[in-house]
Amino acid sequence: MKKFSLPNGFLSAGLFCGIKQSKKKDLGIIYSEVPCSVAGVFTTNSVKAHCVIDNQSVIKSGNSIKAVIVNSGNANACTGEAGLDSLREIKKSLAELFSIDINSILTASTGIIGIPLPKEPVINSLTALHNQLSNNYKDFAEAILTTDLDIKFSEKQIGNKSKIIGVTKGSGMINPQMATTLTFIVTDLKIDSKELQNSLDIANAKSFNQITVDGDTSTNDMILVLANGASGEKVGKEISHEDFHAALTEINVDLAKQVVIDGEGATKIFEIQIKGSSTEEEARIMAKGVANSLLVKTAIFGNDPNWGRFLAAAGQYGQVDMEKARLKIFDTVLLDAGKVCEYDKPALSAQMKESKEIKVELIVGEKIQNLGLAWGCDLSYEYVRINAEYTT
Repeated sequence: MKKFSLPNGFLSAGLFCGIKQSKKKDLGIIYSEVPCSVAGVFTTNSVKAHCVIDNQSVIKSGNSIKAVIVNSGNANACTGEAGLDSLREIKKSLAELFSIDINSILTASTGIIGIPLPKEPVINSLTALHNQLSNNYKDFAEAILTTDLDIKFSEKQIGNKSKIIGVTKGSGMINPQMATTLTFIVTDLKIDSKELQNSLDIANAKSFNQITVDGDTSTNDMILVLANGASGEKVGKEISHEDFHAALTEINVDLAKQVVIDGEGATKIFEIQIKGSSTEEEARIMAKGVANSLLVKTAIFGNDPNWGRFLAAAGQYGQVDMEKARLKIFDTVLLDAGKVCEYDKPALSAQMKESKEIKVELIVGEKIQNLGLAWGCDLSYEYVRINAEYTT
């Protein structure tokens, strides 16, 4: 049975405070018994929620972090002075209750945009949240959900006694350009904030930055990584920098793919591999562009091996050398050296229909070592229904 245990020195809790009409959990906290180094990436949307702006300021100041408080059901974005007042009062009350510096607190919100976050339900629930703190993170993982169907988590042992745990939420409004919705990663390794930020930037470029559900970037997106050093193992000493980079990337890729699998109305996930671009960055941009194509998404939903849609989408985001172009879905080659191949279309369509994960590989040039990966989900009738009724 899954234990959902946090790394050494971390505690968490989650409960219903009164924000969601469904009465599902809507308030969670991660707390560290010792100060943490921190790294974060945030939405590139010019419309940013109060929590994003405040967190960026806290991290830039170089403060160590003790707590992250998260609410779901209300994004507290585009809410003016009323929303900012709620954030400040919640942080002030939390700091007093936990006897910690107000500048050691990060916040996150997710939900409907444009409605000020009601501070009273949150503040009135802080004592209960404090009393429920434990090493188990399942309640926290449930408290951050909105339209998600299930909790999303990933964990990895590293070194002799250290662990990395990641928890995320996300189902719609997914097209990060930095991160996607809300992701919280904690580790008991010792690593300074500068190195931690560098590692997160590398991991994010290959994971959350490469997924899409619907092409929309949220106002609240963020990934936060906290490291408290409670295991006694240090990156650069007991754990190599390369091993930590690899482990953090693995966690991020796993979480990012879970977001896509749980995409609103999704029936399947697809992976786009682009090979042969002039640079690895161009390959990633091209892969993400293909994954974002509505025509590609609808072809995947309809189990239609329409290779022209993939090729046309790729050509919008980078150079395609048609003399070297090669495209295959699963192991079936549809296009080779720019020439259409004979294949059993009904059989391939049936294979796509039976599969929950579709793999598409497109070679666009001669530099095969330059690989770009991206993950998307199909676009179904259910996605339209969910979002047509989102606030009604």
